[in-house]
Amino acid sequence: MFSTKNKMAIDYTTYEGATAAAIGSLISTFLTAFCLYLGYDRVIIGILIALQLLVWAIMQIPAAFITQLTGYRKRISIISSFVARFSWVFVGLVPYLLNSSMAMIILFAMIANAGAAFLGPAWASWIGDIVHSGERGKYFSRRNKYSVVFAIIAVITTGIMLEISPETGFNYMFAVAGIAGVLSAIFFAFTPNYRSIGVATNPVKEIKSVMSNRFFKHFCMAFFLWQFGFIAWDTFSEVYIIQNLSGSYIWLAIAFVSGSVASVIMQKFWGRVSDKYTHRSVMIFACIGTVAAPMLWFFFVDSLWLIIPIEFFSGMMLAGFNMASFNYLLEISPYDRRQYYTAIFWAIIGIAGFFGTITSGFISTLWIGLIGVGGLKLSLLMSFIARAAGFVLFIRFVKELPNNQSWVKYIAGDFARVTGSFIKSPLLPIKKFAVSKSRLEKKAKPPERKKYKFKSG
Repeated sequence: MFSTKNKMAIDYTTYEGATAAAIGSLISTFLTAFCLYLGYDRVIIGILIALQLLVWAIMQIPAAFITQLTGYRKRISIISSFVARFSWVFVGLVPYLLNSSMAMIILFAMIANAGAAFLGPAWASWIGDIVHSGERGKYFSRRNKYSVVFAIIAVITTGIMLEISPETGFNYMFAVAGIAGVLSAIFFAFTPNYRSIGVATNPVKEIKSVMSNRFFKHFCMAFFLWQFGFIAWDTFSEVYIIQNLSGSYIWLAIAFVSGSVASVIMQKFWGRVSDKYTHRSVMIFACIGTVAAPMLWFFFVDSLWLIIPIEFFSGMMLAGFNMASFNYLLEISPYDRRQYYTAIFWAIIGIAGFFGTITSGFISTLWIGLIGVGGLKLSLLMSFIARAAGFVLFIRFVKELPNNQSWVKYIAGDFARVTGSFIKSPLLPIKKFAVSKSRLEKKAKPPERKKYKFKSG
């Protein structure tokens, strides 16, 4: 049971998550369309997205240092959440006041991402204290479910408005961003504060200490490649729908909703499995689906209607992968230095996203006659290769924590433990591998010696 203070904190962070998801989904879904509406090509769009990610990555370490130095996680969360969301209002004003200047759009987008960078370490450290380890799967499944519902509502209404009038739709989107910024700050202000963090030591020593954690180092190495591949396609999927498939704005909303509905459906399942079994098992199982997604786009999406089942499948897998990977990150990071762990992790994936976007934007302008593939199809191929390489590293190097160590040594065990819970199969091989944490702990205990009584005489 949660205490009154803890329950209040969980409720307000859930509300804040809903507002953050609303604006995050709108920007990720329609920012590319906004740039296309203003007449910019995909190379310029790639530069815009890449610079945002670069600023986000660069600001992570200073954000972690300031958070630990001051201990003001709540104050930093309030200010940075407002800056991160409200700055998009100024992006929406650029076409009216600054003649659609891409330089100014990039500037305000970079300010928004700098705010998001400062929010990350403070929030991750704070939420790690609010929600204890054994409850994180349940909490994040609930939080993510509400967040996705609000995101779906925001995206659908924006998509409908864009169909009626692009100008009205984009104005609505940036107005929602401003409202979300105000609400986020209010929700953080009402969230009860927890213990402060000790005074920071030398940041260089902190970084060296964090990177000496082999669990963290191997996790970041695998995630770098996976994120490179994910961003390489995710950035340009909207361009593909509009330019290659001649889809309208509403199809961007349909694609987003397809994945989001699947995410809502699967949140409870992933949360239950993530708490019952290990986060690594869920992460690896879900990663298989995320690797397959680009190839499904490559071979099967020649019609707009085929986007729906493929995005639904992708949403199912991404829901589990994202939840399990974040929980794994929290598990391998000590609470008193969690802001440095999360900051370095997000800096690494931000750099991966920067290079993934720049590379994908450049490759999408090429044509390789030898294989008869060019344009955004090349971006899909690159996305698949990078995700697959990341998946191999996840299997090979990302290990269970000592207290969760499984006797299962092969990927069949990871696959079977999760599918065994999902389909509840009576098959012996599945049941053999479907071992819960509690049973693993019992197996790890040495057997008790039998006691014999001897009669005298």
